[in-house]
Amino acid sequence: MKKRLIAPLCLALSLAVLLAGCSVMDENADYPLYVMASFYPLYALAVNVTEDVPALTLGCLVQPQDGCPRTYALSNWDAAVIAQQDAFIIAGRGFESFETALNGLSDGPALLTLLEGRTLRDNGAAVNEESAHTDGPNPWLFLSVPGAIEMTLSLGHGLAQLDERYAEDYIENMNGFIMRLELLAGEISALMTGAPNLPVACLHEGLSYFAEECGLTVSADLSREPGSEPYTL
Repeated sequence: MKKRLIAPLCLALSLAVLLAGCSVMDENADYPLYVMASFYPLYALAVNVTEDVPALTLGCLVQPQDGCPRTYALSNWDAAVIAQQDAFIIAGRGFESFETALNGLSDGPALLTLLEGRTLRDNGAAVNEESAHTDGPNPWLFLSVPGAIEMTLSLGHGLAQLDERYAEDYIENMNGFIMRLELLAGEISALMTGAPNLPVACLHEGLSYFAEECGLTVSADLSREPGSEPYTL
């Protein structure tokens, strides 16, 4: 395969991915690899990194309409499905409400924790019971293009380390996807050039990453639960 090159990134200095629950796959063995992502945004990253990799089945545990990852309750069925995977992709750092439960799965899959070692915005301490699950690090890093690039780096190198049979494929896919993300970042920057610098309100905790990327001034951060009634402004 033709190698793709990416511009040097200081982000590549931090490529730590947490691998737990199983060992590196035998590069000489011929077997299918079952990989699952916790939620759709991570699945979307994985689709690009695993494209055309032989003998790999990729799935997504929780469907987009099933609520907020920060409050999702892991069912016994979910736990049984996870246990059948070779690798399970999570964001970590508070994104999945059930992260601690994964450590209790016996003979569980390898965990690829994409936010491990990443610098995140701090939401601060909870101000009431409704905001209690959003306090601390803000794990919605993928809502900005630079954040998505950081998480793609973790995923690509993590899969290459786990499945050495197709390490070159994962890295090539990762590099190609990052190139497309960098082009997207350039398009966003061009669109924002000359745009009026008006204050904006963020109605989701993760939108602060996108607002920062666009150079917007956030005047209000009104995070709320998905599906709840909007604020009266």
